[in-house]
Order: sequence, then C-alpha cells, then structure tokens
Amino acid sequence: MLRNFLFFLFIALTFSLQLKAQYKCSYTDVFGVKHDYPSPVLNSFQKHYTKPEAYDSLPESEIVTAKQITKQLDLQDKLNKKIFCTRNAKEDIFPLFDILIQGVVSGKIIAFKKPIYKIDTAHVFICESFIKKLIITDSVENFIIDETGKETLEKKLQTDTIKAADIKSIQFNEVWYFNKKWARLEKRIIGFAPVWHNKKTNKDQVLFWIYFNEAREWLAAYASNSKVIDGTKRSYEQLFYHKFFNSKIISESNVFDRSLLENTNAFDAIMKSESVKEDILNNEEGMWEK
Repeated sequence: MLRNFLFFLFIALTFSLQLKAQYKCSYTDVFGVKHDYPSPVLNSFQKHYTKPEAYDSLPESEIVTAKQITKQLDLQDKLNKKIFCTRNAKEDIFPLFDILIQGVVSGKIIAFKKPIYKIDTAHVFICESFIKKLIITDSVENFIIDETGKETLEKKLQTDTIKAADIKSIQFNEVWYFNKKWARLEKRIIGFAPVWHNKKTNKDQVLFWIYFNEAREWLAAYASNSKVIDGTKRSYEQLFYHKFFNSKIISESNVFDRSLLENTNAFDAIMKSESVKEDILNNEEGMWEK
C-alpha cells in the first residue's frame, strides 16, 4: 500500500494533466434558451504571468512516511478575504473563484467531481454538468391582481449564478511527508475546492476540485491582491505554492502502512509540532497586514 500511494504521490507532484477542452461552455436556461457562460474576468491572461517554481524531484526512496491533510482556508477571515476575494479591474485583480471559473469554461483547466484526479467521465465535469453546478434555479411567488380585482398567485422560475461573494471557504488537500534525505517534514498541495454555502439548505457544498499541479500555469497568469501582506504583487500560483494565507487543519488520513515505520511516535510528534506552529501563525494574522 505504501508503494502504491507513493507512486500516486510521485505522479501527482511531478506531471501535469494534458486533457484540455477545445470549446467554451454554454448552457440552456429554464426557458430553453442557450447562452454562453458569461466571462467573470477581463481578458488579462498572461499580463501578470510569473513562471512557477519547479518542484524538487522526489524519489520514492527519500520518503519515509506521509499523511494526507485536509485544510480549510476560511474566506470570512479578514486577511484571506482581502487576498482572495478582491475585485479591482483597473489593476487586473479578480477573485480566485472567478479565475477558476474562467479557466474551466475556456478549457484551460479541468474541474474534477472529487479529489480523484483521473481523466475520465466518472471523475471530470463535462461542460454542461459543470455549468449546472453554478446555476441556481428557484421559484418566485407573486400575487397578481387583474382588472376585476381578483388576486391570483403566480409562480415563476428564475435563475442566478453562484458568484465569488457566495464562496465561504477553500478546502484543499496536502501531503505531509518526511524526507529522510534532508531529515525534515515537507508539505505539498495536491488539490483544492471552492466551498459554497447554500442558503436554501443552510449547508456547505463543495462545488468542484482543481488539481493544483495542472492548474499552476493558469494561476500563475493572474495577479492576486497580495499587496495587503507585504506590499508585493504575487500571482495566485505563488500564493498557493508559498502558502501566503491563513488556514487550519480539519482532518487527516493515515493512508500508509504504519508497520513499515521504525519510529511512528517520532513522526506523530513532528506532525503535532507542525500543526501547533500553524495554529500560532494563523492566530497572528495582524502581523501580516500593512
């Protein structure tokens, strides 16, 4: 099991996916009218491009053990909201959610149904099904009074799209692994997903997953509002690569055969110390603000 998961980790962190759609997404509304999905950002691709840093090679022999960690990037957090939700068209800065939607509907990146990054119809959103995830259909009731004064209840269907302001958080998966060559714990993001708060059901809903390595080039082409951190403009790719945001651990998965480890207690201690350090940093959000 260890070998299989390490192989997956190596593939996930080394190679980019190649499937790209060659068309723009369109959808049919409740009245049967077909529309092109509206572009949420201006045509500023590549204007602020910063080439992503290459990951170091990761031979299987250098990994002692690892865990998959799920984190939450809360967009209600004051600093995170400024970084990821700001819209400033004059400076070509758009919310992360809009950048992701633009990438998917233009065929630049792929949206996955679950954090399983396989290129097949069971795991990848096709255009029409992806758009349906973003369309909110609801019925509206109105009382109509005719010329005779008779009052009748009229029901109409209306549609709207999920917008950046509706996104509550970003959920993302990391692999934390112990690199025995350098004798240190290292972390890499595998994928992330926008989480929408459905007001009708009062529940959070993961909309789709993005494989980070495949999306790095797209994210590197758009500037974020990172000046609120230290006055430096960074791409969205740099934000994720260097983790310039506040987040918290919400779950962890033990996917390895722990019987292969010589000292599981030592690794658990490292994991614990790292999570404690992250908690301290996350509680010091004021230190990042100008």
